[in-house]
Amino acid sequence: GRHSFIPSNGPIDQKRLDEFVGPKNPTSVRMIFFIHVPFPTSQVFRELEHGEALLEGVLHADVVGFHAFDHARHFLNAAKRILGLTYESLVGGLIGVRHRGTKVLVTVSNVSVEGDII
Repeated sequence: GRHSFIPSNGPIDQKRLDEFVGPKNPTSVRMIFFIHVPFPTSQVFRELEHGEALLEGVLHADVVGFHAFDHARHFLNAAKRILGLTYESLVGGLIGVRHRGTKVLVTVSNVSVEGDII
């Protein structure tokens, strides 16, 4: 499987990713979706002609990342309200979302450019 929710303050290492989504198949590719802007509320997806399909597309990623918890919350609420998905608690205080027999790893991390590197 490959779908769950994990607040994170840092990068996801391969061991942790394998723990939640399963080891990578040598012939497969991991897909990460990180959105750099606020995620819309479920109402926006309800109004869009293809809102359900857009959410389904995001759920095909192995990892879905957001800058802030509120953005992740909007995603989780949209998945629940539009697609009827439910949440589950996982080890370590994580929240899982199952979709078509898989889990998506949802992360919250502030991604930015370090000023001292520039």
